[in-house]
Amino acid sequence: MSAIVLAAGESKRMGTLKQLLPFGEGTMLETVLDTLLRSRVDEIVVVLGHRWEEVAAVVHRKMPQASHAHVRIALNERYQDEMLSSVQCGVRALSAEADAFLVALGDQPLITPHLVNRLIEVFIRERPPIVIPTYHGKRGHPVLFDAALRSEILALGRNATLKEVVERHADAVRELPCEEEGIVRDVDHPSEYWQALEALGKD
Repeated sequence: MSAIVLAAGESKRMGTLKQLLPFGEGTMLETVLDTLLRSRVDEIVVVLGHRWEEVAAVVHRKMPQASHAHVRIALNERYQDEMLSSVQCGVRALSAEADAFLVALGDQPLITPHLVNRLIEVFIRERPPIVIPTYHGKRGHPVLFDAALRSEILALGRNATLKEVVERHADAVRELPCEEEGIVRDVDHPSEYWQALEALGKD
């Protein structure tokens, strides 16, 4: 089972590089990676772009802790394009053996290993093409895709979105209701960062 972590953005709305903002015992990106490393994921592709050398240093710090997972970096030279370019960059970097992959956000530090494992378990048990977690009916991330959809994702045009693939398979999408608000809370603005820190403190 693989995971793609999208961490290539410029953090324009935040005003500072949010991947490296302090969070928990490390940075926001390290928190996301720790979550995946504590789950059943055995391959993690971290997609970098803006100021990638600085962010890569954080990723390299996590690699010695990846006893059961292979962690590597994929550099998206088109990171200033829409998010799809980073998704496609990550998909290209996946190992050929991957049977499915999660698309996780590098600015979503409140997801848990338990949630990730539940998504994986649903895929293994039912084999839906797409598994999406929901919180009170609202869809969130990470989203799990069957590896059979790789070519379809890579074929999307520059102005397309991943949502188009989800809509094509709407009848077969498996929603997974959960009580983790973190799946719908990414961190784009300073106020959202402070809210995430407050939520972390309550856990």
